[in-house]
Amino acid sequence: MSLPYIATKNIDNRCPRMKDKKVEVPHTELQFRMKDKKVEVPHTELQLKGIFKSFDTDGDGYLSRKELRNAFSSLGSSAPRWRAFRALWHADSNKDGRISEAELGNLVTYALKHGYTLE
Repeated sequence: MSLPYIATKNIDNRCPRMKDKKVEVPHTELQFRMKDKKVEVPHTELQLKGIFKSFDTDGDGYLSRKELRNAFSSLGSSAPRWRAFRALWHADSNKDGRISEAELGNLVTYALKHGYTLE
């Protein structure tokens, strides 16, 4: 059992009345709230597959370069065009310019290798 930590910071920015209040926060919650730092959690393979599939906007069962660019943009890539180009180069085994369901595993492996995380 961990002892509670007494936090004196404004935990909820939407409530200014909490600014100077002492609030007991368990250590487990504190690690996610300290100094407004974001905690990065790696995506699972299943999550990434679902994310990539959701960007198949035309519903043809393939991911085009534009759809890949939009997917990497939503994942927080600082250069989504470049990342889509590189992902296509790595994952498109038959070199037809799009990612099929069979090649989706290669795409997920590429994304995991490059550390895409939840924020």
